[in-house]
Amino acid sequence: MSATAENKSIQHFFDSLFKDIPRELTLSELINTFKEYAGIVRGEPVSQISFHTTQLKFVSIIYFDSQPNIQDYNCKYALVVDSSGKAISLQTGKLVGFERYLFQLQAICTKLILDLDVVNPYYSAHEELQKKLSTDSTSYHINAGLKQ
Repeated sequence: MSATAENKSIQHFFDSLFKDIPRELTLSELINTFKEYAGIVRGEPVSQISFHTTQLKFVSIIYFDSQPNIQDYNCKYALVVDSSGKAISLQTGKLVGFERYLFQLQAICTKLILDLDVVNPYYSAHEELQKKLSTDSTSYHINAGLKQ
């Protein structure tokens, strides 16, 4: 494979990886996406997730986990966001599903708008999630905003 063809292949990979990732996103939208993902992974409606924030002078630290009642430092996910909304640090598991989505957000420098007063760690759309789980649980995949 020539260098030009290889460069085009790499560019195509990154273009497709970040195609549907928003350039700006509110924290409440991110957490709502995560709640939907958590319900799909657990195979049952999620009534609550763990969600904690620590606001320091120059950064905000956001912790969340699909299980309720997890202490902030034990949460599976953590984002460190600077005062401009840019994620400067990310803690996740493997880069699949929601982890991949978080990586994509960080990689293209999506601005996260910290609407902390709107974030709700309780999940109320049980019927909609149950419908999704019963109709397409095996083929459902996570991508930008969980839209199919």
